[in-house]
Amino acid sequence: MRRRYQPPLWCKLKSVPKKKKSKKKSKKRALSKKKIAGVIAGTIIAGSSFWVLKSGKHQVIVPTYQSINVIDGDSFTTQENENIRLEAVDAPDKGLCGYEEAKKELTKLIKGKPLYIKTTFVDFNRRPVSYVYTTKGSVNANLVKSGWGRVKTKKDTESATMKKASEYAKKNNLGVYSSLCLSKEPEKPGCNIKGNISRGQGTKIYYFPGCSNYSLTLIEKDLGDRWFCTESQAKKAGFKRGGGCPDSVGGK
Repeated sequence: MRRRYQPPLWCKLKSVPKKKKSKKKSKKRALSKKKIAGVIAGTIIAGSSFWVLKSGKHQVIVPTYQSINVIDGDSFTTQENENIRLEAVDAPDKGLCGYEEAKKELTKLIKGKPLYIKTTFVDFNRRPVSYVYTTKGSVNANLVKSGWGRVKTKKDTESATMKKASEYAKKNNLGVYSSLCLSKEPEKPGCNIKGNISRGQGTKIYYFPGCSNYSLTLIEKDLGDRWFCTESQAKKAGFKRGGGCPDSVGGK
């Protein structure tokens, strides 16, 4: 059963009659409101238990709930049958490198734990896109820190935390940044044509030795990149020859 929406704390603060105060005190109050907004901004999804969040002298009781099913590495279902999509995170899609690992990591982070949901918006699939928290901190950031999720660029109160988690995973070659998914050498001798899918646009381009961008192109298998033995294989898979390439790779 869906529960009534509970307005965030700062909405209640705005309804309090204003009193004349010194500029110094007014500034302190403004900063306090800003801190609270940073902690609990967004829609709260109701659940069966509660947490108390504190910011300075203020505190607010927020509902929590639990997951009943992990769909993939960046989404899960709650007891209220809401499908939640993690905000600012992209985990590997089904069939790509790291899919199972990301799903297992998310399961480990949320299974059997009370979750606090901070929803930023609802996507076209009617899923609340959210930052999720346990008593061990941000699920979104911890998933990214494990290396099994990539950060989607977004400027908000969580940006610095998400960026730091991503840098940690890259520096330590974890998850999708490990040799499991980041391929630097052909998997088969002679199969050295790089098939690259651009992030965002999804354009499929291939490069072979002699192309100007060949050495700059990475094979990130969690994003769908792959190696090909011939140009004909690449074209059959929907890839087009990239710019700055000679007329032929020597294989058809």
